[in-house]
Amino acid sequence: MSAPSSTIRLRRLNMDNSWEIHWGEERILLDPWLIGPEIDGFKQFNMQWLSQPAVALDQIAEPNRIVISQPYSDHCHELTLHEMPSSINIEGVDRAIKRLTKQGFSSVGGIGDFDESLKMTVMQPYKAKPPLYEALVISWNNDFIFYAPHGFGLHPSQIEAFRDKTCRLLITTFTDFRLPFFLGGVINPGADAALRLAQQLGAEYVTNTHDDAKPGKGLVLKLAKVEYPNWDMIIFSPPQKRLVAENYDWMEI
Repeated sequence: MSAPSSTIRLRRLNMDNSWEIHWGEERILLDPWLIGPEIDGFKQFNMQWLSQPAVALDQIAEPNRIVISQPYSDHCHELTLHEMPSSINIEGVDRAIKRLTKQGFSSVGGIGDFDESLKMTVMQPYKAKPPLYEALVISWNNDFIFYAPHGFGLHPSQIEAFRDKTCRLLITTFTDFRLPFFLGGVINPGADAALRLAQQLGAEYVTNTHDDAKPGKGLVLKLAKVEYPNWDMIIFSPPQKRLVAENYDWMEI
């Protein structure tokens, strides 16, 4: 593939945490969940639905890569993936690929396994305590997108890797979502953590993800303590600018 242009185009595919990104010749779907519910384990434990219908499958340009950032069903949504052409490469973190391989998916591999023009790498939490939520870095030369749907705590040694590089866009959650410690504790770390991450990266633009108040049932929602972002109270420090994605329109940076 030829070198990507400097323009990044993106849009939501649902109002929670699915994205379509076009950068140069690449067309990437991030964590596509477009149909049906998410079920974690079994329905009585956690079953949730999107609050609004997602973009229809026939309204999405065929991607050249599908990327799965987490192994959980709101990211690794098999029902949606079964509707995608089997020829499309699916890249994912190790636990997601293990899950998909068991389900019989073909053309799957780890992040960065396929030869594409945009480089993609996985950022592992510095303190590997479960539940583990990775972040993804999508880059071309010195420009990158940082995708952290469950937030991310950067260790100083990890920050060093981004010196002299430009974070064009940070996509991360602003919701504070907590469960009892025996069910995982902090799932999403909230707005303060998102702003801190934006400052650490020097992000030019920040857009929120994984902040949808999804209807559902099960033990998780009964025990969860959730604080959704109040945008009137969230202040971005220069040079960060909020990229508002309140619908399915394309955005360009």
